[in-house]
Amino acid sequence: MTFLYYKLIILFSVLLIQTKQLDSCSETDLQSLLDFKRGLTDPLDRLSSWTGDDCCSWQGITCNKNRPARVVKIDLHNKAGGDTFDIDSWALGGDISPSLLHVNYLSHLDLSFNDFWGLPIPIFFGSFPRLRYLNLSSTGFEGNTPSHLGNLSTLYCLDLSYNGDLRIDDSRWIANLKSLEYLDVSFLTFSEKFGAALFRSPYRM
Repeated sequence: MTFLYYKLIILFSVLLIQTKQLDSCSETDLQSLLDFKRGLTDPLDRLSSWTGDDCCSWQGITCNKNRPARVVKIDLHNKAGGDTFDIDSWALGGDISPSLLHVNYLSHLDLSFNDFWGLPIPIFFGSFPRLRYLNLSSTGFEGNTPSHLGNLSTLYCLDLSYNGDLRIDDSRWIANLKSLEYLDVSFLTFSEKFGAALFRSPYRM
């Protein structure tokens, strides 16, 4: 009887551990996010919760209910964005690792009001297969907006506003965003070619 009792306890413990592992985020997403974090500067340690094996519990991360859970939302917008005195000190910066592409269930990415000053928008941002929401407002990105963003066929919201050194030299890629419902390109630099694609669709500006 005692032997059976201990055997049941061991079996229950194993099942509990396995269930917890299934409820945690996938190893692929975990490692991808850790690679992403390593490339960032974080002066006030906003990502201090990004430790341990369960990335679904980390600040700014939302997962679905799959087993193992998959990351669907990364919301790292700078909450001091409306305060001109605190915005720089709270801002994330540095490099954005292409390891983010391995978070392949990602549908929502918000990096707004952070400080990626002088960097171009990464070309690989146009390769997220499920991305529906992309907010890069007031991030300091500069250079020409990559036409690869036109590959985001599921995107319904794109906010590139308030990046004064970011250009759109040719807007034809915007017409490829068949699911787009909201577009904000306020305070960008536009070439003379800009505009033809926009006026063919009822995008909000």
